[in-house]
Amino acid sequence: MVDYWVRKCDGDSLLILDEECRLSNAVISGTRYAVTTISHAELAAFEVWVENWERILPVITSCRTLVPDTLLKSVQRVVREPIQLSHIERELSPAEPTIVRAALFTLLHRGTLHAPQLMTEPLSFLTQFATTEDKS
Repeated sequence: MVDYWVRKCDGDSLLILDEECRLSNAVISGTRYAVTTISHAELAAFEVWVENWERILPVITSCRTLVPDTLLKSVQRVVREPIQLSHIERELSPAEPTIVRAALFTLLHRGTLHAPQLMTEPLSFLTQFATTEDKS
């Protein structure tokens, strides 16, 4: 039983939440998929990260047709150095905060921006975002 089908730029793979599974690949309908197995303990270590993305992905998905390229560029201009979510929203008002977040999260999802705090702290107005060039 597969728990997740993962699509990345380098191809699709399957994710199984079971420390007992020893598969390294599987063939489904003639297509071979790499299989990654994660134990429940490993997954628990990433609980905050997963919960943050559970909040971020619906915003990206529901607003994907509402985010103009001009707003994406504006967010990139604002995030010249590490900056908190609250400051980003304030800088880009009067734009709708939900659409600003959608643009910000889209850039995060694309890898243009990063937010290391999301690995260990719940997403909040204090979460800092930075360009990927600012990675340390």
